[in-house]
Amino acid sequence: MYRRWIYMCLVFYLTLETSYSQCYDDKTCECHCNCCSNCLGFYCTSCNREGWSGLTANGCQRKNIAYNQTTYQKSTNTDSSNAVDEKISTYSRTEVQKNPWIKVKFDKIQRVKHMFITLSAGIGSYFVYVKNSSNENLDRESLCARIQNNERQSLKWNITCKNDQAITGDQIVILRETTRGSLIVYDIKVFQCSTGTYGYLCDKTCVKCMDNQCDGFTGVCIKGCKSGWYGDRCDVECPSDCESGSCASGNNCTRCLPGYHGIFCNELIPSNSTSSTTPYVYVVAVLGGLLLVLTITLVTFFVKRKRERERTIRMTYQTVQVGCQKTDHDYECVSIEHDYGTIDS
Repeated sequence: MYRRWIYMCLVFYLTLETSYSQCYDDKTCECHCNCCSNCLGFYCTSCNREGWSGLTANGCQRKNIAYNQTTYQKSTNTDSSNAVDEKISTYSRTEVQKNPWIKVKFDKIQRVKHMFITLSAGIGSYFVYVKNSSNENLDRESLCARIQNNERQSLKWNITCKNDQAITGDQIVILRETTRGSLIVYDIKVFQCSTGTYGYLCDKTCVKCMDNQCDGFTGVCIKGCKSGWYGDRCDVECPSDCESGSCASGNNCTRCLPGYHGIFCNELIPSNSTSSTTPYVYVVAVLGGLLLVLTITLVTFFVKRKRERERTIRMTYQTVQVGCQKTDHDYECVSIEHDYGTIDS
């Protein structure tokens, strides 16, 4: 389970890294309209080009990734590829059997969230799964949507996967739960936005994101923000006092313009200093204070020591000449040495 999840995340990451934006800084995007040049005096008059839809205002950026992809079905009555040709006049139909299904296989791992399926529906439950081809099971994790149909009708099923979350896989499986019946599918569309756009209709651009790349469903920037912007979608402008538009989340500047400081760079530095010299002034002040404290400490130590010495009388030796006496041979001088020792004053 964990290996499968890690594998899908890695494939998704590599897919994002190798994609390029189809939109430019001026919010215009590559055209996917039916007519992209001068169309009777108008630009992009409709979004009915095969494989694309969306809004004409930004060049039809909603891609049908199921268009002309490989298809399979449980049994063959008609060609299963009819379900992905975007022609409502053709359809795919299985034989009458238990739990019939049709499968669409992509050429690579995809993230799937929005689909539109047209069915000739009978009574019973219909399920849509998004799964990886390495997993043969249809389980809860791969279940995108379910609908209970109580009458025979032409069903146009507009789908957003459960919990409004995208599911990763390389296959779409549509299954009808029945003891005996057929599955008739006219059209299967799976929508993704071209790189650089997002939203249900892919009508929003992420030109403030780095390289104009964002998540096609949420609009969250993939590589971070361009200078001057911040937020998940990089849609909040940095304060004007931030240097080079550099700021982080919470409206905090990472660098200030000269003359300003503070987390919002809205505090004016006094005129006798500048933002470039302020750090050096702080360093000099701290070092000067430490030097002053050291000097006072040393002077106090030596003065105290000198006073202690003055209060102590050193041990001295005094030689006193008492006199000389004459002997039979010569005069001998006798010296008497007095030791006064140490006397406290």
